[in-house]
Amino acid sequence: MTTNSIPLSDIQKALCAIDDWFDEHRSDISPLERLALEEVWNAYYAVTEASQLATDQLLNNLSTLYLESIRLQQFLFDLERRYSQNSTMISSISLMLTQLENNIRQLAPSDQLDLLLEAAERIVVSHITTRQATSHSIPSSPTPRPEKLEPTLTIGAEQLNRLLSGYASSVGGLSNEQLAHELIMNPDFQVQKATPTSDLEQRIDSMARKAFFDQINDDIQHAHLEQSLLPLLRDIKTRLLSFVSATSTFYRTIDDTLDLTLFEQQMKHPGVFDLKKVIDFVLDMMSHMAAPIRDEAIHNVKTMTVDETHHQGHQLRLIMEILDLMSLDLMNFRLKSLRPHLIQVAVEYEHNAFAQAMAHGSVGIAKTRQWLQQALQRLINKKQERQQTSSSSSSSTSKDDWITVVNEGYIELLTATTAWTPLTCPETILLDVGRIVEYQNELQQVTIVAALAMLARNTGVKDIKAFTKRVFLLLKDQHHDGGDRITLNHLALEMEQAISLTDVVLDDQRKQWIRSMVGKTLAHSDPVYGLLTQRVASVIRHFLTFGKHMDDSALMQSGLDPIRPQLQTLCTRIRIFAEHNRRVYASWYQQLMDSLQQQQQRV
Repeated sequence: MTTNSIPLSDIQKALCAIDDWFDEHRSDISPLERLALEEVWNAYYAVTEASQLATDQLLNNLSTLYLESIRLQQFLFDLERRYSQNSTMISSISLMLTQLENNIRQLAPSDQLDLLLEAAERIVVSHITTRQATSHSIPSSPTPRPEKLEPTLTIGAEQLNRLLSGYASSVGGLSNEQLAHELIMNPDFQVQKATPTSDLEQRIDSMARKAFFDQINDDIQHAHLEQSLLPLLRDIKTRLLSFVSATSTFYRTIDDTLDLTLFEQQMKHPGVFDLKKVIDFVLDMMSHMAAPIRDEAIHNVKTMTVDETHHQGHQLRLIMEILDLMSLDLMNFRLKSLRPHLIQVAVEYEHNAFAQAMAHGSVGIAKTRQWLQQALQRLINKKQERQQTSSSSSSSTSKDDWITVVNEGYIELLTATTAWTPLTCPETILLDVGRIVEYQNELQQVTIVAALAMLARNTGVKDIKAFTKRVFLLLKDQHHDGGDRITLNHLALEMEQAISLTDVVLDDQRKQWIRSMVGKTLAHSDPVYGLLTQRVASVIRHFLTFGKHMDDSALMQSGLDPIRPQLQTLCTRIRIFAEHNRRVYASWYQQLMDSLQQQQQRV
């Protein structure tokens, strides 16, 4: 292929049109958007000069033009959200990309084309700098807005697995399957900054950091810059380069300006190396790259007065702390950007991962079978109680009704009085065992509040809504400052204060009775608590079955009206989990149910 067969004139016209539009809206075009267009022009000129070059070089130049055009396309998508008349440019560059891809297909082997398309996918996913530079009309947020990412490319399961591998090890050692599952189940999932686990560890960490940067400042003061400052600048440079594409102008600017070899030579001659100039450059680059929420911190470091308290070592420490946060911002943005692509293949991805684990013998379904068998038996027992008959037809559950049995299994998980662990839960719940424990705790909380609200109402408390609100706040903090014993005291006191607003006389005997009733409720030994647990389970079961909440009158009759908002929120969260879990493991659930029902019929 020669350059004559490449639609260079069409490409030039498209770029000229974009260039003209940028000039018309000069004041609204960010430096990053302008740089993206310049990079495409540079790549275009490299292709036009390739007529005398070998095919490999032509292919390399076309690939560069394609990737830079992908990057520019992402900026244009952002601009389209600000200017509706931008749709013509979107069409032009999309057509240009199609033509380029066709040209590359004629030159590139299939494996090389796959690598190019994967690189394009990574550009779409890592469009972090554009999010940061074009968020003027969007309230500040800790990460760029993922909803701006245009999901133009479909990521297959294999590509998704490779992308997840780059993040899973950084997120608390999660596997690819666990990370993918968390992204699906929790749209607000974010990687958090690692924090010391104890006060002692925190003090040691703080002392070590202070000592390290004090030493750096001492080296600066005594012109021993090569000992500690040079390695730190190398780390800063590496971090800055990780935020931008290796083909971008920013990358070249950072790489050229932070010339460590030059710095090392300058440091050998006192007074030659200008650290302030380097710090100013680093902060300037950070201000271009950081999410808006980091702007204030960067500005504070920029305007900091350097003295004995806030020395240059202190500045460098703050820079490293901000870079840590920027790395988290970037990782969280990329993970959130993966979610739309993940949703498309999530069920198949998790299903295949579980099937492979079973094939390799690393997981089984014995505990899942036992779990479903218990759920099936519970349903049969309920039917027998209702129908008072022992005939097999009335004591079995329809083969087609496997969803009802699985739903009953979910209820069993949620109402268990002990917390589930990876060793005790069904294998198909393993990815959600932590989530199930959260649901268990929330179910217990709403039941406790419902029981205390019923007790308060029976003792004459009028403002039940305000009472339940205060009790929910107390239970939320029950794991702080003393655990359940302190919670018992607080709840008993709250009940006494609510009753004191009525005409009821609170003598010592009544106070002791209140404390006893609250204690039984917290210990789950009160019959009222047990009854309300069954009623809460019925509400959740109804929502899982019909997809709608029980009406207010039914909740009022059940004594659950004081906890209606919290209960409905819990039902919604549980249903999201249940629907996804059923879709992923449906084939195994149906297989197990067929076996269990056949076994039941033989009995």
